[in-house]
Amino acid sequence: MNAIRIVLLLFVLVLGLQRDGICEARSIQSFNAVKEKWGDLVGTTWQIEGRYALMGSTSLKFVNCDMPFRFSSNVSRPSGQFKNLEVIGKIQKNNGRLFFEVNSLRKVPSDDEQYLARRARVDSDDPKAMYELADWAEERARFYGDEDLRMKAQQLKQNGLLIEYRQLETIDQRALDHLLKKAREFQLDESLVQEFLHRGYWEQFDQLNKLRDRVDRLTELHVSVARNLPGASTPLEQYPQELADKYFAGPIQLYDESKNPARRQLDRLFYLKVSVDMILAQADASGANGFAIAKRLKTDAPERADLIREYESKELAYASKRLDTMTRAEMLNLSNRYVDFGDASQAVETKRNWLASRESLARGQGARGLVDYAEDWIQLLDDREAAARFYIEAWKINPQYPLATEWLDKNGYALHEGNWTPKDLIPETRESQIETAIREGRIEEGMTQHQVKSAMGIAPDSIVRFASSGRVSELWIYDAAGVMIRFGWKQGDSNGQVNSISSTVRRGTN
Repeated sequence: MNAIRIVLLLFVLVLGLQRDGICEARSIQSFNAVKEKWGDLVGTTWQIEGRYALMGSTSLKFVNCDMPFRFSSNVSRPSGQFKNLEVIGKIQKNNGRLFFEVNSLRKVPSDDEQYLARRARVDSDDPKAMYELADWAEERARFYGDEDLRMKAQQLKQNGLLIEYRQLETIDQRALDHLLKKAREFQLDESLVQEFLHRGYWEQFDQLNKLRDRVDRLTELHVSVARNLPGASTPLEQYPQELADKYFAGPIQLYDESKNPARRQLDRLFYLKVSVDMILAQADASGANGFAIAKRLKTDAPERADLIREYESKELAYASKRLDTMTRAEMLNLSNRYVDFGDASQAVETKRNWLASRESLARGQGARGLVDYAEDWIQLLDDREAAARFYIEAWKINPQYPLATEWLDKNGYALHEGNWTPKDLIPETRESQIETAIREGRIEEGMTQHQVKSAMGIAPDSIVRFASSGRVSELWIYDAAGVMIRFGWKQGDSNGQVNSISSTVRRGTN
């Protein structure tokens, strides 16, 4: 026996075959696997099973096999309906052509029946046994183009993965990645992979509450969810509160029952849940880092506008309680944040409260401190009424302080009866009436001689003076104006005042 023959015989033994003996039946696909060696295996005995395509009185043809199968004279054909056959015989050669001489023929269970029998023997807690049966079913499904059997193989693989998943002591990211890799190698339907992943992610998420390194693990989960759940990284137009409530009440069931694109929304809702938990785990209970939290939410969970606003509001409230310790720049930053937050009235109130907190400090610095404080009211709030109060207070402390006096005078205030008063609130005096009359060239009772000359612009044409009962009277006549003005004063006074004004023009004359 030459070396080639020895190698061939060893090859046959590896397949479970032996010369002139019978062993466990091999499938047609196994027989096809040594097709190139058929010529060297003439005389070897085979026990083969598979689906047949045709069967006549003297021969049969197996599905997907080119070898002719011829019956020997003593072969009896089985009766009834069947799909699969098992033959025992030898490879023979006649006139240079190979054929398989069938010495025994019997019907065997169909692939579906074999699957059920094998499935019944598989331990439901043994993923390895599931995978082995899946390999058998997948091999035959591929060979025969049997879609139903292929689906059964896929289901077995899925079941095996679920068994492995249930047997995990800890559902961490490494274990999930391992199972995900295996699912992809199995080429499971992507929807099944997503169901599996979604279930695993949720259980991992639920377990994180018990761990000390929860934040780090949430970060890992966050990255993995974004990478592996198709809809996770696609923002929603708005947060679907009703759907979210339904989903979080029973996430696994709803996800498994849903189809795309609904699943993509659920992917996003789960991603948002992980994002929010991851971010809020870093939130300070006092609200001190509310804007930092809100900024992260805007990046990873922009749909949660409610939370964004809530945490911005928390820091604003936290900062507002500390106004009295803020610098001017810090206060302005807080005020601007209120503007950005959409609360312009609170932005103004922030400035007002900050100024109020500095009032006692300003008083302690005297007139200069009050003037600076008054300017703050103008610059920050354009409140000149409040500023005037502090300028007046500064003047009272130091009436000689020029900045207070100058500002009050320029901004419509005047001293009245020892107090700075808005000029429009000071009652008009007789003096002011006479000054107005002088400017307008009119004569008013109470004017002095000097004031009358100022109003008329010239001296009178004639003056008549006479005295009586301790009083002096004087008449000034302006011929051109047709006016006679009477002055009166006590003897001893240096000047008189206008008592009456009359016309010198007689009625009826031209």
